Amino acid sequence: MNNDPMFHDDSGEWEMSGEWDISGDLQMSIEAKVRSASRYVIPSDNLRPLTLEAARDYCSDKRSNRTLFKMTLGVAVCCCVLLPMLEKASSFGSSLASPTQHELEERAIKIAHERNVGIDWGLHEAFVQMRHEQAIRFTQATQQDLSQ
Repeated sequence: MNNDPMFHDDSGEWEMSGEWDISGDLQMSIEAKVRSASRYVIPSDNLRPLTLEAARDYCSDKRSNRTLFKMTLGVAVCCCVLLPMLEKASSFGSSLASPTQHELEERAIKIAHERNVGIDWGLHEAFVQMRHEQAIRFTQATQQDLSQ
């Protein structure tokens, strides 16, 4: 709906349309004050351009504020949705974490001494055991995830 003031041709008075509707008594009072002020108030030549510029600036500021609010709301919603997912993914990832190189090396040395084989075969056995343990943990984590 257009909110611009309209000039009423038959009565010679300005009429406000849209969301600027005001009661009849208040409108009459405002019009009377404007008419009485017209005798001694003379607007400058640049009043209209300045007023239009101020109105454009005001509308631009409101539009910018709305855009900023929508962006902030969008980021907040994304954070609320993604944080639980990240928490779930981190707990899932920690259950599948591989042993470090040092832990794997210690396990290989232990297996080599227990079975009386070389360190290379101990490393192979340690790696096979690690992969087997990971497969079991992965299966358990997947089943827990599906049950929830």
